[in-house]
Amino acid sequence: MSKRFIWSLFAFFVLQSCAVTNTFTFHDDATISTETVVDMRKMEELAQSEKGSSIKNLNMASFPKEWQTLYAFKNDTLSAETEDLLKRSAIKGLFKEEKEVGFQLRLDHFTPEECEKMSKTLSKSAQGISIFNFSAFQWDGETLLLDMKMLEKGKGEDAEERVAQMKRMFNIEVNNTLVFENRIKKIKGKHPNLQKIDAHTLRIVTTETADSKKKYPEQIEIVTRK
Repeated sequence: MSKRFIWSLFAFFVLQSCAVTNTFTFHDDATISTETVVDMRKMEELAQSEKGSSIKNLNMASFPKEWQTLYAFKNDTLSAETEDLLKRSAIKGLFKEEKEVGFQLRLDHFTPEECEKMSKTLSKSAQGISIFNFSAFQWDGETLLLDMKMLEKGKGEDAEERVAQMKRMFNIEVNNTLVFENRIKKIKGKHPNLQKIDAHTLRIVTTETADSKKKYPEQIEIVTRK
């Protein structure tokens, strides 16, 4: 597998028609775990209708059917720091009736700093666009400061413009779910795209709000109970 495969892979799905589901788990030791599911069935349907192609004909490598470390999957010479992060990450294919339709990615108990390093690593070939946007989270094990604007649009004016262009050009659906080990005690600030599902779970809907001109607080504070 080529050294740049992982980076080109993430750039590939970012610039295509697909559904991305992120589940962020916030642990009481101030670490974060994630599970990302990338469903490329819409992309394949588009390719088949326009070119008679398929995912396999789009230079996509096969993903393992069982979880495998990203380090083993990538199989490259890396810095010690990056090597450690990839050994604590895992990847597997997403299958529908034995047919590969995408992939899943897990990061296990990463500190906020490690999350940011991993996010930058995975977005190197995606023009700075990251599916994670860990910069939107400030988590200390008890309180989460959530930057809604950064999560939905990226960090900085350049990233915001790239995301806006992407949404205009491609059919990309991103769903984010936030899961807390401890119960949610209180939420300071309201945003129409943030929904409380239960005592441990929040969901972020990335569709346009009914009143897009109305200003909402960019930062939401979520306090949990230990």
